Amino acid sequence: MEGVYAVLNERERTALETGAGPPKWKFDRAQSDRLQSMELGRTLGEGKFVKVKLAIDMETGQSYAVKILDKEKVSRCKIVNHIKREICTLKLIKHPNVVRLYEILASRKKIYIVLEFVTGGNLLDKIIEASNGELHENVARKYFQQLIDAVGYCHSRGVYHRDLKEYITIMAT
Repeated sequence: MEGVYAVLNERERTALETGAGPPKWKFDRAQSDRLQSMELGRTLGEGKFVKVKLAIDMETGQSYAVKILDKEKVSRCKIVNHIKREICTLKLIKHPNVVRLYEILASRKKIYIVLEFVTGGNLLDKIIEASNGELHENVARKYFQQLIDAVGYCHSRGVYHRDLKEYITIMAT
Protein backbone atom coordinates (compact mmCIF):
# COMPACT_ATOMS: atom_id res chain seq x y z
CA MET A 1 0.00 0.00 0.00
CA GLU A 2 3.03 2.29 0.38
CA GLY A 3 3.29 2.95 -3.39
CA VAL A 4 -0.44 3.67 -3.58
CA TYR A 5 -0.23 6.07 -0.64
CA ALA A 6 2.43 8.17 -2.38
CA VAL A 7 0.19 8.95 -5.36
CA LEU A 8 -3.01 9.75 -3.50
CA ASN A 9 -4.22 13.34 -3.32
CA GLU A 10 -4.72 15.05 0.07
CA ARG A 11 -8.40 14.07 0.42
CA GLU A 12 -7.66 10.41 -0.36
CA ARG A 13 -4.63 10.38 1.99
CA THR A 14 -6.71 11.87 4.83
CA ALA A 15 -9.40 9.25 4.27
CA LEU A 16 -6.82 6.47 4.57
CA GLU A 17 -5.22 7.99 7.69
CA THR A 18 -8.58 8.32 9.47
CA GLY A 19 -9.52 4.76 8.58
CA ALA A 20 -12.34 5.83 6.28
CA GLY A 21 -10.61 4.24 3.29
CA PRO A 22 -10.41 5.74 -0.17
CA PRO A 23 -13.41 7.61 -1.59
CA LYS A 24 -16.01 5.19 -2.91
CA TRP A 25 -16.39 5.99 -6.58
CA LYS A 26 -17.65 2.62 -7.70
CA PHE A 27 -17.82 1.53 -11.31
CA ASP A 28 -21.36 1.76 -12.67
CA ARG A 29 -23.22 -1.58 -12.72
CA ALA A 30 -20.54 -3.58 -14.45
CA GLN A 31 -21.05 -7.29 -14.95
CA SER A 32 -17.59 -8.34 -13.76
CA ASP A 33 -16.70 -9.36 -10.21
CA ARG A 34 -13.24 -7.94 -10.89
CA LEU A 35 -14.65 -4.52 -11.67
CA GLN A 36 -16.72 -4.59 -8.50
CA SER A 37 -13.59 -5.08 -6.38
CA MET A 38 -12.00 -1.86 -7.72
CA GLU A 39 -12.60 1.68 -6.55
CA LEU A 40 -11.82 4.67 -8.70
CA GLY A 41 -9.69 7.48 -7.33
CA ARG A 42 -8.39 10.70 -8.79
CA THR A 43 -8.23 11.52 -12.48
CA LEU A 44 -4.74 10.93 -13.90
CA GLY A 45 -5.46 12.43 -17.32
CA GLU A 46 -8.11 13.27 -19.86
CA GLY A 47 -8.43 13.29 -23.60
CA LYS A 48 -11.16 14.04 -26.09
CA PHE A 49 -12.64 10.54 -25.83
CA VAL A 50 -11.15 9.11 -22.66
CA LYS A 51 -10.64 9.78 -18.98
CA VAL A 52 -7.86 7.93 -17.12
CA LYS A 53 -8.39 7.31 -13.42
CA LEU A 54 -6.39 5.72 -10.65
CA ALA A 55 -8.08 2.52 -9.51
CA ILE A 56 -7.26 0.44 -6.47
CA ASP A 57 -8.18 -3.23 -6.22
CA MET A 58 -9.62 -3.34 -2.71
CA GLU A 59 -8.84 -7.04 -2.32
CA THR A 60 -5.14 -6.84 -3.23
CA GLY A 61 -4.22 -3.14 -2.82
CA GLN A 62 -2.83 -3.16 -6.38
CA SER A 63 -3.01 0.16 -8.26
CA TYR A 64 -4.08 0.41 -11.89
CA ALA A 65 -4.63 3.14 -14.46
CA VAL A 66 -8.08 2.70 -15.95
CA LYS A 67 -9.00 4.28 -19.28
CA ILE A 68 -12.72 4.93 -19.28
CA LEU A 69 -14.49 5.39 -22.58
CA ASP A 70 -18.13 6.28 -23.11
CA LYS A 71 -19.58 3.76 -25.61
CA GLU A 72 -22.04 6.27 -27.05
CA LYS A 73 -19.33 8.90 -27.65
CA VAL A 74 -17.00 6.31 -29.21
CA SER A 75 -19.79 5.22 -31.56
CA ARG A 76 -20.96 8.76 -32.37
CA CYS A 77 -17.40 9.91 -33.20
CA LYS A 78 -16.81 6.81 -35.34
CA ILE A 79 -13.66 5.68 -33.49
CA VAL A 80 -14.83 2.14 -32.73
CA ASN A 81 -12.23 0.64 -35.07
CA HIS A 82 -9.49 2.79 -33.53
CA ILE A 83 -10.40 1.54 -30.02
CA LYS A 84 -10.56 -2.08 -31.21
CA ARG A 85 -7.13 -1.68 -32.85
CA GLU A 86 -5.67 -0.17 -29.66
CA ILE A 87 -7.02 -3.07 -27.59
CA CYS A 88 -5.70 -5.68 -30.06
CA THR A 89 -2.30 -3.97 -30.04
CA LEU A 90 -2.13 -3.86 -26.26
CA LYS A 91 -3.02 -7.56 -26.11
CA LEU A 92 -0.08 -8.36 -28.43
CA ILE A 93 2.56 -6.48 -26.42
CA LYS A 94 4.06 -7.98 -23.27
CA HIS A 95 7.34 -6.22 -22.55
CA PRO A 96 8.83 -4.79 -19.34
CA ASN A 97 9.23 -1.35 -20.95
CA VAL A 98 5.69 -1.09 -22.32
CA VAL A 99 2.62 -0.33 -20.20
CA ARG A 100 0.84 -3.63 -19.63
CA LEU A 101 -2.80 -4.30 -20.41
CA TYR A 102 -4.47 -6.29 -17.62
CA GLU A 103 -8.11 -6.43 -18.65
CA ILE A 104 -10.84 -5.03 -20.82
CA LEU A 105 -14.12 -4.65 -18.95
CA ALA A 106 -17.43 -3.14 -19.94
CA SER A 107 -20.75 -2.05 -18.55
CA ARG A 108 -23.80 -1.04 -20.56
CA LYS A 109 -22.45 2.50 -21.06
CA LYS A 110 -18.69 2.35 -20.53
CA ILE A 111 -15.55 0.51 -21.65
CA TYR A 112 -12.81 0.12 -19.03
CA ILE A 113 -9.27 -0.58 -20.18
CA VAL A 114 -7.31 -1.66 -17.09
CA LEU A 115 -3.61 -0.84 -17.48
CA GLU A 116 -0.44 -0.97 -15.43
CA PHE A 117 -0.14 2.14 -13.22
CA VAL A 118 3.24 3.80 -13.76
CA THR A 119 4.32 6.52 -11.31
CA GLY A 120 7.51 8.04 -12.71
CA GLY A 121 6.07 10.84 -14.86
CA ASN A 122 7.03 11.25 -18.50
CA LEU A 123 10.39 11.54 -20.25
CA LEU A 124 10.00 15.29 -20.81
CA ASP A 125 9.51 15.78 -17.06
CA LYS A 126 12.69 13.79 -16.38
CA ILE A 127 14.69 15.96 -18.79
CA ILE A 128 13.31 19.18 -17.29
CA GLU A 129 13.98 17.98 -13.72
CA ALA A 130 17.61 17.20 -14.59
CA SER A 131 20.17 19.90 -13.88
CA ASN A 132 20.05 22.58 -16.61
CA GLY A 133 17.52 20.52 -18.54
CA GLU A 134 20.15 17.96 -19.53
CA LEU A 135 20.34 14.35 -18.47
CA HIS A 136 23.69 12.88 -17.54
CA GLU A 137 24.96 10.69 -20.33
CA ASN A 138 24.70 7.43 -18.37
CA VAL A 139 21.06 8.15 -17.40
CA ALA A 140 20.15 9.22 -20.95
CA ARG A 141 21.82 6.06 -22.28
CA LYS A 142 19.73 3.89 -19.93
CA TYR A 143 16.47 5.59 -20.97
CA PHE A 144 17.38 5.41 -24.66
CA GLN A 145 18.28 1.71 -24.40
CA GLN A 146 14.95 0.92 -22.73
CA LEU A 147 13.07 2.92 -25.35
CA ILE A 148 14.89 1.25 -28.26
CA ASP A 149 14.37 -2.17 -26.67
CA ALA A 150 10.61 -1.52 -26.34
CA VAL A 151 10.26 -0.08 -29.86
CA GLY A 152 12.28 -2.97 -31.32
CA TYR A 153 10.03 -5.47 -29.54
CA CYS A 154 6.90 -3.71 -30.81
CA HIS A 155 8.27 -3.69 -34.37
CA SER A 156 9.06 -7.41 -34.12
CA ARG A 157 5.37 -7.97 -33.30
CA GLY A 158 4.21 -5.83 -36.25
CA VAL A 159 3.24 -2.87 -34.06
CA TYR A 160 4.44 0.59 -35.09
CA HIS A 161 3.83 3.71 -33.00
CA ARG A 162 3.36 6.62 -35.39
CA ASP A 163 3.48 9.41 -32.81
CA LEU A 164 6.12 8.65 -30.17
CA LYS A 165 7.00 11.81 -28.20
CA GLU A 166 8.89 12.52 -25.00
CA TYR A 167 5.77 13.75 -23.18
CA ILE A 168 3.83 10.54 -23.87
CA THR A 169 6.74 8.29 -22.91
CA ILE A 170 5.91 7.28 -19.32
CA MET A 171 8.74 6.49 -16.94
CA ALA A 172 8.71 4.00 -14.06
CA THR A 173 10.20 5.07 -10.75
